[in-house]
Amino acid sequence: TLFRSKAIPTDHPAFAEAENNVKERIDKILSIKGNQSVDDLHKRLGKVMWEYCGMARNEEGLKKAKKMVQEIREDFWKDVKVLGGAFEFNQELEKAARVADFLELGELMIDDA
Repeated sequence: TLFRSKAIPTDHPAFAEAENNVKERIDKILSIKGNQSVDDLHKRLGKVMWEYCGMARNEEGLKKAKKMVQEIREDFWKDVKVLGGAFEFNQELEKAARVADFLELGELMIDDA
């Protein structure tokens, strides 16, 4: 048997809170207007993860990687460049939101390793 719950009304405070959080994050990303592309920051993160958090990792490398990921995250939130707007089909904005999540995930993976 399938478990089914009643539909949750969209006027529930949790919906408004989630919507506001997403809007704030989008506005923050779009307001930065920096010089570094999302792709460049994503590639930097990928290189750090590949070199220091892969199969051949060690404590020294993981500590270095954590610092490097924190620096990339700082660069992202200070200097990312995302073209386009919030109310259009914007793949660059979608990619930026994913990379922001990847930065947090990368640091978590390093801590776990």
